[in-house]
Amino acid sequence: MSTPEHSFGAHDGSNRDRLRKLLADGQEHDQAEMRRAGGWRYSSRISELRSEGLTIVHRQVGRGAYVYRQLSAPTPRPTNPTWKQRAIAAELRVLELEAILASKPGER
Repeated sequence: MSTPEHSFGAHDGSNRDRLRKLLADGQEHDQAEMRRAGGWRYSSRISELRSEGLTIVHRQVGRGAYVYRQLSAPTPRPTNPTWKQRAIAAELRVLELEAILASKPGER
């Protein structure tokens, strides 16, 4: 289904990385391409990529035949800040509010 040819060798990393590279072009890829890049359990690799924030969709193109496509780049997942990072952020908010309150009404 895809026009570009993708070649994946042993030096290209894990099945998940190869599948990520294949899907990054935003084009549709059939099951044979997905299997070559992601291995026989490519559906598990798709699940892993989805858990990393990628939006990957599929559609049926025939009896038992599907194509897959990545719709978006991964969205960064929020990290859990440490107590120290939260305390610093809270202190910065307090300083910003104090500066606003200290400013003259015309300067706000």
